Amino acid sequence: MEQQQNGKRSWALPITLVLLVFSLMGNILLYTKHIEHTRSNTELTGETIFQGFKDGQEQVARWSASMGEIGQYASSEPALARLTAAHLADSIQGDRDGLTVLMEQAAAIDASVYGEASEAYRAYEEKLTGELRVIGAGSGPITEAEQGAIVEVQSSFVNLAEILSAFHYAMEGDRNSMFRLSGGHDWIEIAAELQKAIKSYTGA
Repeated sequence: MEQQQNGKRSWALPITLVLLVFSLMGNILLYTKHIEHTRSNTELTGETIFQGFKDGQEQVARWSASMGEIGQYASSEPALARLTAAHLADSIQGDRDGLTVLMEQAAAIDASVYGEASEAYRAYEEKLTGELRVIGAGSGPITEAEQGAIVEVQSSFVNLAEILSAFHYAMEGDRNSMFRLSGGHDWIEIAAELQKAIKSYTGA
C-alpha cells in the first residue's frame, strides 16, 4: 500500500511540472503576441504621423501653386482668377489628409496643449474657403480688398510650407523613427508652430 502511494507521488510531481511548463509557455506566448500587437499599433501611429507630414507638404504646395495662378490672373484675367479661387475653396474643404491628421495626432499625444488643434484648423479652413468663395462669387476686376485677401492667403501658405520643411522626411521607412514619432518625438514642436501659424491667420 505504501509503495502504491509512493508511486502516485512520484508521478504527481513530473505531471505538475509539465503542466506548469505548458502554462508558462502559454503565458509567454500571449505576452509576446500582446507586445507585437502594441509595437504594431505604435509603428502604425508613427507612419500615420509621417504620412501626415508628407500629405501636408504636398497639400500646401498645391494650394500655394493655385494661389500663384490667382495672383497671376488677377489683373489680366480676373474671371479666370475668380474661377480658380472657387475651385481652390472646394479643394481645401474636401481635403481631409495632411494638416487635419497632424492636428488630430497632436491632440492625441497632448490634449492639454493641442486639445483645440483640430478646432483651430477647422476655423482656419473656414476662413480660407470663405475668403476664396467671396472672390470666386464676385465679378469684374479684382478689388483692392480681394487683392489683399489673396496676398494674405498666399502668405499663410508660404508660412506653413516653411514650418513643414523643418520635418526630417529622410526617416521614411525607418521603424525606430516611426516609434519615436508615435511618442511625440521629432515633430511635436513643429505641430506647435503649425498651430501657432493657423491661429495667427484666424486671429484666434
